[in-house]
Amino acid sequence: MTTEQEFFLQILADHLAGKDTAPREGIDWNTLKEFAHTHQVEGIVYFQCREQFPEAMRPAAEQAFGATLYYSANRRRIMEEIAGALRARGIGFFTVKGFAVARYYPKPALRTMGDCDIVVHRADMQAAVDVMRGLGFQGSEISDCVQWGCDRDGLHFELHNALVQGGEFTTTDQEDFFNDFDPYVDGETLDLSFHFLFLLMHLRKHFLNYGVGLRQFMDLAVVIRGGEGLNWDWMLDRLDKLRLLRFARVCGMLLKRWFGVDSPLAAAPEPDLEEQLTGIILAGGVFGFADRENLTNFSRTALAKAGGPAWMKPFVYIWRNTFPDYAFMRSYPGCSFLKGRPYLLPLAWARRLGIILTRKDKSSTVHAMRASFTPADEVTRREALLRRMGL
Repeated sequence: MTTEQEFFLQILADHLAGKDTAPREGIDWNTLKEFAHTHQVEGIVYFQCREQFPEAMRPAAEQAFGATLYYSANRRRIMEEIAGALRARGIGFFTVKGFAVARYYPKPALRTMGDCDIVVHRADMQAAVDVMRGLGFQGSEISDCVQWGCDRDGLHFELHNALVQGGEFTTTDQEDFFNDFDPYVDGETLDLSFHFLFLLMHLRKHFLNYGVGLRQFMDLAVVIRGGEGLNWDWMLDRLDKLRLLRFARVCGMLLKRWFGVDSPLAAAPEPDLEEQLTGIILAGGVFGFADRENLTNFSRTALAKAGGPAWMKPFVYIWRNTFPDYAFMRSYPGCSFLKGRPYLLPLAWARRLGIILTRKDKSSTVHAMRASFTPADEVTRREALLRRMGL
């Protein structure tokens, strides 16, 4: 790692531990600023290093810190408004990820988030969308979906009626477990052990798709440190049954390496894998897009998981993109009739094919065709990394 990478990780580790960050000589502050920006932790970096910033860079750093606080306060105010409106309509809900996890950070307002995720039951989805529209949120006209995104006052909120969707490289067992969340909900709060498993599952999704940043790992770290009552025996058993244990142990290994957070998850150190993943994750930013090479990660992952000889993988990839499995199709727009009736899969495929053939924008179809011919050596490297991570 470079000096700037090491210092950046030290800043975040110090913040999570509630410690001051000691100055370090020879730091390129422009590089550090770029890391902070791409990983969306500018507020934390300023908070930890406000006396160390070069004079010329301090006004911009202060502005980013102020913006972090401003958006946090607005998001919390609007979420209280939404919660009140949902309660008034008798709609049960809970929040996941950033909004629910921020409370475990030393300074909750500094945990940035691109959106706020609100989970409701499928039967309440349309009523919840109506509530959001009544509060002035603007979103898609199509609300018969698993996820409905909307915006107001420059902030993005999302309604979900499932925690895991088809098409996220999941198994049916994984999808069924995470979407059967009722036993783990108490009022408007999700059981912390179940939520921790979901945070791991969501991190896995982003890593397999395009990339994942340090912020998602920080969420795991603060829950381990600050969340009381984590049921480790149950969590480890469930991870094993869901075929997520090796991946979870790799995450635990990284948490110990980066932030000094130990847990029953942590695998024995694997220095070469740690170095490789540290480089990938630091370069990619919060969702991987800071590194343009990650833009083909989704297709590399799909091809790596396609199975069969190398020459056959592109054809398997195209087939699976055109005719996805039941786990994906049962949450496809307009295919809710499929849930619990996998024998109707051909009917759902026909609907999907009709949409693909008739839509004006063919860019996603063209991209999928091009992606199927990703060079074999890139797919082989991706496959080797995923195998080591238990993915």
